[in-house]
Amino acid sequence: MKVLSNLKILQRCVAGNRLGMPIGRYLAWGAALALTMTSSPSAAQVAKAAPNAQTSKTRVITLGTGAGPFPRVKRAKSSNALQVNGRTFLIDAGDGMLMRMAAAGIRIGDPEAVFLTHMHLDHTAALPTLLGLRVMTSVTKPIDIYGPYGITRLVNGYLDGLEGFEASRSAPSGFDPRSLPRVHEFSESGLLYSDQDVKVYASENAHYNELLPGSRAKSFSFRFETADRTVVFSGDTGPSDSLVKFATGVDLLVVEVSDPNSAKERLLRNNPDMSPEAVAVAMDHILRDHLSPEQVGQLASAAKVKAVVLSHIGPGNDNDPDPFAMYVEGVQRFYSGPVTLASDLDTF
Repeated sequence: MKVLSNLKILQRCVAGNRLGMPIGRYLAWGAALALTMTSSPSAAQVAKAAPNAQTSKTRVITLGTGAGPFPRVKRAKSSNALQVNGRTFLIDAGDGMLMRMAAAGIRIGDPEAVFLTHMHLDHTAALPTLLGLRVMTSVTKPIDIYGPYGITRLVNGYLDGLEGFEASRSAPSGFDPRSLPRVHEFSESGLLYSDQDVKVYASENAHYNELLPGSRAKSFSFRFETADRTVVFSGDTGPSDSLVKFATGVDLLVVEVSDPNSAKERLLRNNPDMSPEAVAVAMDHILRDHLSPEQVGQLASAAKVKAVVLSHIGPGNDNDPDPFAMYVEGVQRFYSGPVTLASDLDTF
C-alpha cells in the first residue's frame, strides 16, 4: 500500500472540498487526517539533521524555508518552530505554515507564543489563520504574540473581522476571541520573554536600510537561550555589525540567504512588464537588505557560530539546478563550520 506524506495529504485536502462538508469541519478533518498518518523522514532529512538534534532537549524545525514574494511548491514562506521540554514557540508565520505544522505533528493549540521578526507578508500571513483556527477548534488558552510596530493593528483588524464569523459559534459559550491573543508590540532591542525554559532576546537588524519619511517599521533578529542550546534566527537582514555581536558563539544560526543573480532572473520571468526602474529598485533591496552566501559566511565566521542553517532561501526555486553551488559554496568560502541548506520540515 502506498503511504502518502502528511504534506501530500493536506495538499490533496485543500485541492477541493469534494465531501460537501461545512468548511470548518472540512478543514479540521483534513488536518486530523494528516496528523493520524505516519511517515518516515527522508534519508536527506536524516542526513542533514544536526548531530545534537536527537539528544538535545531543544530542537528547531524549519517549517517554511522560502523567501518572498512568489509562491513555490516545495518551500512555504518563512516560519520556524523552536521546541524545548515539550513546549512550542513559533518564529515568524509565513504563508503555508499551518500545513507544515500539521505535517510536523504540531497541533493548532500547541504554540505558546509567536515571535515576528518584522511585518512583511511572507513572515505574517499565516498568523490570522492560526488565531481563527484556535477559535474554531475551541482552543481557549491565550497565545502571546510578539512583534514590532504594526502587529497590534494586524491582530485587532483580524479580530474585528472575526466578529460574527460563523465558525466562532463553535467556541464555548461566553468566550471572547479577543482574549485569545496577548499582543506585545516592541520597538527596542533587549529581553522580550523569560521563563523557566527559555529566554528570548531581540536585536534590531539591517533589513530596512531606507524607509519612507515617517515610517515606523523595524526589523529584528531573535536569540533563544535554553539550558542546552543557544539559537539565533536572523530574520531578514542585510550585513549588520550588531547581528555579528548578537550571534557570537551561538550553537545554531538560522539565517537568510539570497542569490542575487537567480533572484533577478526570477523577478524578470515573473514580471515581464516590469520597468527597468522598478527592477533596479527591487535589486537594490535584495543587495542591501538581504544577505548573499558570501555575506552569510563572513557573518558566521566573525560571530564564531558553531553551525549554520540556511533558510528564507531566495529565490529558492523548485527547480534550482544546483542549490548547493548557489547557496552553500559561497558561505564555505568564508566559514569552515557545518552549513546546511534547509528544506521545509528539517529538524536541527
